[in-house]
Amino acid sequence: MQDQGIGESDIKRILFAEQALEAQKKLDEAKKKAQQEEENRLQKVADLRKSELSRLEEQRVLLEQGEKAAHVFRLTQQGLDKDTAEAIANAQAASDEAMKARQIQPTQPIAATESRLLSRGPRQDKMDEVAKNTKLTADQSVKLNEAIGRLQTAVEKDNQAKKDSLSVKVIT
Repeated sequence: MQDQGIGESDIKRILFAEQALEAQKKLDEAKKKAQQEEENRLQKVADLRKSELSRLEEQRVLLEQGEKAAHVFRLTQQGLDKDTAEAIANAQAASDEAMKARQIQPTQPIAATESRLLSRGPRQDKMDEVAKNTKLTADQSVKLNEAIGRLQTAVEKDNQAKKDSLSVKVIT
């Protein structure tokens, strides 16, 4: 390098400048990384705040308007349109109602059941119970089928609306 007119002190200055430039680049990268981490942290805090406010709003709706309205609220917050959310909430309510009805609850104390068994025999009680459960199951099936039909209609309507809104006409 000295042949090109660059002295030893110039070479040292150039090397020192290159080292300083490299150190500055590393510092800038560290600052960018720290800034990105801070932005991510702030975004997480904002998302948490939004999530908690939404959860509290859902609880308020639950208390004021009931479980079905809270379900509709939650579904609309997740991006569904109101009609589809209501159809899904109605289907869920019908399903929940059917599940509650299926739970067998003892209506008479055991002593009364034993007394009846002694006086009438076990056959009649079981037949009545089977008939009652069969009717209950049939009623629940009808309700569920109606709810599923309404849900399918709402989903088809929503899909058709999406198709209609996405049609593109090419003008040549």
